[in-house]
Amino acid sequence: MSKLTYIEFTDESKREERLAILKQLVDEKQYDMMSDTSFISTFKWEFLDVDVNKVKSLFADNPSVAYINHAFSFYKGNCIVVPTNAVEVKPKQGYDVNKVLDSFFIQTVNIEKYENGNGIYCIYLLKEENSLTVANKLYETGLFKYSQPGFHWVKGGNGPQPSTKD
Repeated sequence: MSKLTYIEFTDESKREERLAILKQLVDEKQYDMMSDTSFISTFKWEFLDVDVNKVKSLFADNPSVAYINHAFSFYKGNCIVVPTNAVEVKPKQGYDVNKVLDSFFIQTVNIEKYENGNGIYCIYLLKEENSLTVANKLYETGLFKYSQPGFHWVKGGNGPQPSTKD
């Protein structure tokens, strides 16, 4: 089972705040590399070989952290795939997205209706939520024509290789 975790920082967070968080999650050698200004000046996200539940337990309430989730790696294609905090949905006719989300206790940051999207909405979840789980839960209600999590695809990444130990 992969332990590769994706952590995204808020735009407002300062580099020092981001480094303070990373220092608690990586070993000294990795931290020295990350904190070296010649290596990287600013970063918005990072892949870490750390259990996602550990990261969530430490930083779910931290205002510098925008989102935390599992990352899935496909090394054959040299690609890492990360579920975002967004879920695209199309409710069946007669159902109100907000009422459905409220009835299933799904908390959101924002809900946008796509213009000319034929009733398609993008739901942005709180950072503690897992978009894969929420997308499945919504689809299984039978109230949506489809429900699909969003993904970041990072090609050519040379981030950490995920652990395969349980």
